[in-house]
Amino acid sequence: MMADTGREGLRHVASLAPNLVLLDGQLLDCDAQTLIGLLKRSTLRFPTPVAVLSGDEGDRMRLVRAGAVSLLTKPLRLGEVERSIMTLLDVFSAR
Repeated sequence: MMADTGREGLRHVASLAPNLVLLDGQLLDCDAQTLIGLLKRSTLRFPTPVAVLSGDEGDRMRLVRAGAVSLLTKPLRLGEVERSIMTLLDVFSAR
């Protein structure tokens, strides 16, 4: 499922309970740090891991402190993104 805004993404996460959220660092209506905070405070039964796509490597510590489990920096290479997603799904499905 894909969402164009943070608000729409929150609705999808709440209704679908995905195994992983892949989040762009800058959405139309909020930034990744804000949305991660909202996701962490949501009423999800199980915490959903959040990976962030960002053009700024300097965002890493700020986003990890906010609760992101991974930061993928742009420009993205499809193979790297695919491997990262598969690894995250393996790690978090084992919990």
